[in-house]
Amino acid sequence: MNMFIDLTKRNIKLYLRDKSTVFFSLISSLIIIALFILFLGRVYIENTESAFSDFGTIERSSIQALIFSWILAGIIILNSINIPQMILSRIILDKEAKITNDFYVIPFKRSILGLSYIASSIVVGTIITYISFLFGEAYIYIISGELFSFYTHILILGIIILCTTSFSSLMFLIYLFVKTSSTIGGLTAFTSSVGGFLAGIYISIGGLSGLTKDIISSNPLAHATALVRGVLMSSQIETIFKGVPAENVKGFSDGMGLNLYAGTFQFTNLHYVIGLFAVAVICFTISYFKLKNDKM
Repeated sequence: MNMFIDLTKRNIKLYLRDKSTVFFSLISSLIIIALFILFLGRVYIENTESAFSDFGTIERSSIQALIFSWILAGIIILNSINIPQMILSRIILDKEAKITNDFYVIPFKRSILGLSYIASSIVVGTIITYISFLFGEAYIYIISGELFSFYTHILILGIIILCTTSFSSLMFLIYLFVKTSSTIGGLTAFTSSVGGFLAGIYISIGGLSGLTKDIISSNPLAHATALVRGVLMSSQIETIFKGVPAENVKGFSDGMGLNLYAGTFQFTNLHYVIGLFAVAVICFTISYFKLKNDKM
């Protein structure tokens, strides 16, 4: 146990010590915030005001808070992917520096080394992602004077732990097959761009159609984002659109990707949780059998 704790602390310290690595872990979130301030926020706010103008005047600050909650969910999911990914890149750096060979000289179970990488990514990923949520909540409070409930905080923290665990297991499995550090940059760029699209962060899934919509709606990244959006936005939607016909509210939720469908089948929060849990179990299992036969 002491060896596991020491290795986990080592990985965390090495990540936090490298300021550029920390910055690039958060760059996707910074891009989303910039897009919200410069473009996306205004577009979504004006569209929402226009869509519900027939049902009375809705305070602009409330709509701003609602749309930023939508953006904040995307930031949470991207951080739960990118931060573990950057921490787990330490696996490749240790391979290239032959440090893993030094570890194998020490008499301890091989699985402890792998678990220490995963544990460090889950711990740091959870803490930084939750802190980003708190900063987002502070911004929402500034523009609307509203704070999320304690129950919402507990749910978000639980979802963050689930997401960072799921995505850490996925990235760990991927890095077991990566040989050189030159691949890290390309993989990071791929995750930020394609991952953001698959999660419905850069564009609303509700705006898509046909097979493309069904495929994207069925992947775990989109499920994670929808899960967070549902927790953050449900109470806001009930308050802001009180008195608005249910079909109009449902149309808004569908269009913004809070509700996901594969054909006519609608996914539920239970499906989202099971999907994320399944990703973690499958990736952990494959990683276990690979490490059982090969060195990291």
